[in-house]
Amino acid sequence: MKKINCNKSIALEKIEPLDKVELGETFLVETINAYGERFETMADLLKLITGKNSAHHHPLTGPIYVNNVKEGDVLKVEIQKIVPYEMAQALSKTAGTDPLDDPLFGDRAPIIAKAIKGRREILGIEYTEGIILSYQPMIGIIGTSPKEGKIKTGHAGITGGNLDIPFVTENVIVYLPCQVDGGLLYLGDTHALQSYGELGGVALECSADIQLKITKCIANQGWFDNDPYLERQNSLPIVIVGKEPLTQKKGVGIVGISSDFNHLDQSVQNAYRNAIKFIKQICPRVSWGGARNLVTLIGHSLNGQAASKTAEATSMIFFKEEDLEQVYRCSTNTLEEVMETVYRREK
Repeated sequence: MKKINCNKSIALEKIEPLDKVELGETFLVETINAYGERFETMADLLKLITGKNSAHHHPLTGPIYVNNVKEGDVLKVEIQKIVPYEMAQALSKTAGTDPLDDPLFGDRAPIIAKAIKGRREILGIEYTEGIILSYQPMIGIIGTSPKEGKIKTGHAGITGGNLDIPFVTENVIVYLPCQVDGGLLYLGDTHALQSYGELGGVALECSADIQLKITKCIANQGWFDNDPYLERQNSLPIVIVGKEPLTQKKGVGIVGISSDFNHLDQSVQNAYRNAIKFIKQICPRVSWGGARNLVTLIGHSLNGQAASKTAEATSMIFFKEEDLEQVYRCSTNTLEEVMETVYRREK
C-alpha cells in the first residue's frame, strides 16, 4: 500500500503537490504531532513546547493531488483507520478557554501517555496517575486548498483546516469542497483522544498513520439555493457522515466555521444555516421557516474548536439517523439515500 510521508507543510494552499493518488485508491498518510517533531522522553517534549528548536507546530501532510478531480467537485474522504504513535498533552497559554498567566504557566502540566495495545487493536490509553482512558482517535486538521490565498496551519476556512471535531474519526466519511483541480488535500494534528470543545486548548496530541480512500461527487444545486431569510448566503459546507463517538449513533454532521477568532457564536450560526439547507433538500415539502423549526428540534449543536484566542472557532449540527428517517421517509439505507440526495455521483 502506498504511503505518503509528512512534509511538514505550514498552510493549506495551492502549491506543487507532495504526491498524487487515484480515485478509489487506498493509501496511507503519515501525520506528525502538533508539537512539530517526534519525541520519546519528557525532556524532548519540554524542548518542543517551550519553543527551543525549529519545529513548526501543527505540521501538515500535503498537498495531495487527486487525479480526475476538478474545481467544483466534492472530495468524499473515507477515513478507514488511524494508527497512533507517541502521544502527549501540555496546557496551552493562548488556545484554551482559561489560558494561564506566568509564572503559573511555566508548569504547563505536561503528560506523556502510551497506547495499550492488544493483538489487533488498541485497548486504551495509559494516561497518568493510574488513569486509563479510552482510545478514540481523530484528525484535527483536514481540508483542501482554497482557490485564493491560504489557510495557515492551526486555522480554519471554508475548505477546512483546524476543525478539531471528534467526529472526524475512523470509519466516517468527510465531504470536502474543492476550489482547485486535484482538490489538494491536507491532513494533520491527529489526536488519540479529545472531547468536544477542546476546552483546555490541547488534546492528546499524537503522530499517526492514517488509511484513506477517496472518491468524488457533485453537490446538489440545493446547497446553492438562496435562503429568503438571508442576504448573505453560505458557501458549500464540510459534512461528516458515520457513527458519532459521543452518542454512538450514526448520523450526519454539518460543520460551521467562524470568520473571526474566539467567536463560537459565529460558527454555530454558520453550521445552523447550512443545516437548514441540508434539511430543505431532504425534505423539500417544508418551507424555509419549517426547515428552521426542524433543525431546532432534531439538530444537536456540538463544539469543535470552542475557545481559542488565536484561531477560528468551529461547530457542528448533528442529525441522528433515526431522526432523519422520520424526515426523509427512506426505504432502506437512510444515510446512503440522504447523502445521494445532497451529493450526486458523477456519471
